[in-house]
Amino acid sequence: MFNWLKKKLIGFIKRVLPFLFDDESTRNVYYQTIKFVESTPQKSSVNTEEFIVVKYKDKLYWALFECPCGCHEVITLPLKKEQNPN
Repeated sequence: MFNWLKKKLIGFIKRVLPFLFDDESTRNVYYQTIKFVESTPQKSSVNTEEFIVVKYKDKLYWALFECPCGCHEVITLPLKKEQNPN
């Protein structure tokens, strides 16, 4: 009984207040190509369909990709263990 009521209540809230459940930040993002390069490319050369990994002498250095929100900013993430966001 409780699960039925919970399901009905959530369905009602989703219909009445859809903006509470339209969180685009949780959608899955897929890239057509994972491209490995030996040097960091210019940000202007990164396109929407590519996920670029900078790898030199079997060491990973950077990951670059276009922001999935549509703003066309290029996101650059360090992949070396010595570099972390802290």
